[in-house]
Amino acid sequence: MVGFARTVAVARTSPPCEQTAPSLCFFMSLAEIEKAVDALPPEELTRLAAYIARRDKLAWDEELEEDFSPGGKHEKAVEKIDAEIDSGNFTPLP
Repeated sequence: MVGFARTVAVARTSPPCEQTAPSLCFFMSLAEIEKAVDALPPEELTRLAAYIARRDKLAWDEELEEDFSPGGKHEKAVEKIDAEIDSGNFTPLP
């Protein structure tokens, strides 16, 4: 599994392998990944699940940050909430 995770990490940060080492370039299909995951021992499957959960949480945090930042798709909602707070139409939660 470590080899697979390293391959994915290298693929994200390096130039396409076709440019640097075409003879060493390979990608796994989703079916191959699923088969590899099914073959993992329980401890490694737990580590993989934790990795995916962390990755998903970070992606969600980034999406929320973008959506509610200036220029984000929820910018108008934030402006409306800020206006309501500024006008006194706001009741804090207990």
